[in-house]
Amino acid sequence: MALKREEDPAVVTAIVPAYNEEDRIFSVLETLCRTEIIKEIIVVDDGSKDGTKNVVSRFKRVKYLRNSLNMGKGFSLEKGVKDAVGDIIFFCDADLDGLGPTMVEEIVNPVLHKKFDMFVGAREYKENIFTKIFVSLESKWGIYPTTGQRALRKEIWEKLPERYKRNYKAEVGLNYFARRYGRGLGFKKFVYGHIKKERKFGILKGLYIKFNMYADVISASLRLRFLDRKALWLSKRRGGQRKPARYF
Repeated sequence: MALKREEDPAVVTAIVPAYNEEDRIFSVLETLCRTEIIKEIIVVDDGSKDGTKNVVSRFKRVKYLRNSLNMGKGFSLEKGVKDAVGDIIFFCDADLDGLGPTMVEEIVNPVLHKKFDMFVGAREYKENIFTKIFVSLESKWGIYPTTGQRALRKEIWEKLPERYKRNYKAEVGLNYFARRYGRGLGFKKFVYGHIKKERKFGILKGLYIKFNMYADVISASLRLRFLDRKALWLSKRRGGQRKPARYF
């Protein structure tokens, strides 16, 4: 039976954007199906050319949406949110290694229990010079953490300007606006992995996709810092910037 918003205003919807994830999405969906607080699961297939749809069809409770063309992550997230019943959204990548129900609950519960309007499951990276530099820059620019695993109230996404709902700009935009309105943003570090894009798509295409991802993060950050200052000014007028709380 289809979920109805009026029957349970605290429905949590998991949205999983996927592009050619036939070999990886099964374990993610299996985890989400075993997580009791997740009441609705939506996969948005971003024009996959492999057997992603066949894998998703093995899960009867998972709703499958498809883009006819490869439109990018932000477009897929928007499509999923528009179709979602829940007022709380859990964004989840399709290629995770190490995701478990407990981790999902720890990310969702702070939003479900109204401690934050958004809570991010930051990734615990191995310490190396490149990671330290990138995380340092993210922190300095006020956009950390930019990982995709996050729970948020649907209204946060709906308030996000359309220009940030494109490709890999969504996480940066969400962090900026969530910190400045409502109950703010919190995060906790978890140990989980991603399949490297060079391994998924080949070296050349993988590096191309990774370059575009970093370019989106940087361009969105610059836009927020230098062009969207009005939002920052208004937030200060309303009581100041919210600092992200951190759980350990």
